Amino acid sequence: MKGRLLAVFLLNLCITVAEILGGIFSRSYALFSDALHNLQDALSQLFSLLAIYLSEKGRTRTYTFGFKRYEILVAILNGGIILILSALMIYKGIVRAISPEIIKFSILLPVSIIGLVANVVSVMLLHRHASKSLNIKSTYLHLLSDALSSVAVVVGAIVMKVFHFYSLDGILTILIGLLILRESIKVVGESLKIILQASPFPVDEGYLLELLKGIDGVKGIHHVHVWSLKDGETHLEAHLEVEDMMVGRSQEIVRKASELLKDKMNINHITLQLESGFCNNAECSD
Repeated sequence: MKGRLLAVFLLNLCITVAEILGGIFSRSYALFSDALHNLQDALSQLFSLLAIYLSEKGRTRTYTFGFKRYEILVAILNGGIILILSALMIYKGIVRAISPEIIKFSILLPVSIIGLVANVVSVMLLHRHASKSLNIKSTYLHLLSDALSSVAVVVGAIVMKVFHFYSLDGILTILIGLLILRESIKVVGESLKIILQASPFPVDEGYLLELLKGIDGVKGIHHVHVWSLKDGETHLEAHLEVEDMMVGRSQEIVRKASELLKDKMNINHITLQLESGFCNNAECSD
């Protein structure tokens, strides 16, 4: 995945240089804006590479969970940038639709096609990994917005050249901005849930009780907390009420409970505390 992301980063730098030169010589504000968008994407990909590197580092005495949360911080940063860029795209689209500009199609069209092909290649490189990481997903959305922007520029250039309908560029930009805005809000929302340690799914303590009470010796469960350290890594801590027993038997209960939680609820980091007495105070609901 890191190799693909590095290839996409270098490809986006090349697109940025080509579109800046194309925007200057064609006098196309849309192409120049797309170049700035690609430059921002290249920076976000650089941040993503840094986040992946940091998240793979081991724990330290100070950071006992390691640096896995950096990936989520970068996802929020990238998602926030997409929100701003989407709003800017919508605004510029409205301005362009109201006051269309005549540009040099002989430069705009070939440069925009090159940008489109490069963006499509970048999207294909990361498509398979987009669902596995919020960090990669936010970078993927950046690239998708670039690809859609390139489509708008190419289609707009052809239609404007043939039909002289110069407002189409602005209309397409507005539609693209609305599409990316919706997706970016989802990325930021999911990332904030993880940062705020919200449960990645609704915790049904009744289901947990039913699941764990099937284990011989378990009488109840309380002090349940479920959260994600990063996308795809779910943690649970809970107190199990059990009979007074030997340590060996208690370890068997922990093993069975951990297997059930992994198999039935896809929880992969589990901390269980066994208590030989029943909990009847307010702390049981914490």
